Amino acid sequence: MGSGIPLDNSLTGAAQESQILSIDRQDAQAHRLLREVQENIRKQQRSEQTRQLRSQADEAFVDMRYDEALRLLDQAVALDDTNQDISEFRKLVQAAKARAERLQMALRRAEAAHHAGDLGEAKQAVEEALALDPNETQAKALQHVIAKQVEEQARQVQMRQLLDEAHHRLAARKITEAFEFLKSAEVGRRFFAFSSPRHCYRKQLCYRVTRQTGN
Repeated sequence: MGSGIPLDNSLTGAAQESQILSIDRQDAQAHRLLREVQENIRKQQRSEQTRQLRSQADEAFVDMRYDEALRLLDQAVALDDTNQDISEFRKLVQAAKARAERLQMALRRAEAAHHAGDLGEAKQAVEEALALDPNETQAKALQHVIAKQVEEQARQVQMRQLLDEAHHRLAARKITEAFEFLKSAEVGRRFFAFSSPRHCYRKQLCYRVTRQTGN
């Protein structure tokens, strides 16, 4: 017998048969208990491995190494696909990775548009980037630069309109009105370089108005 337990030869055949059945049942129970112990050990080992992988994924997530975090979580899921904490954290990392990718795309678009001089597109793209991450330093710096350039561009347009109006009034010999537009343009002059073409044009108009008014 596999149990190694000797039979009692003094027993009758029926009694020996009963002893054999009892030994077999004990062996089966022992094997079952052994399997249960081995399975519990394997579960504990998988649980420890899963815990370690979760901890490593946490560190990678904090450092925004999303691909590495997902790789570690995939290994954890393979060990324990019933762990809801791992599954939920994996979804969180996937969402953070997708958001980071959209942020980088918006920043690249903003920089390309800014380089091309398309301030409207650059402004829209940088606002999209800040909507994804309000604390993104690169986006905030670019937003400041774009805002200054948009403001300067608006001033230039206003100056151009004032000078054009002065020119039209002067052509119609409405000297007083032309002078008023030039005065308004003069207020905005400090925002522009003296060597700019618009500044030269403004000086020419002033000279013409002065000649026509006799001053």
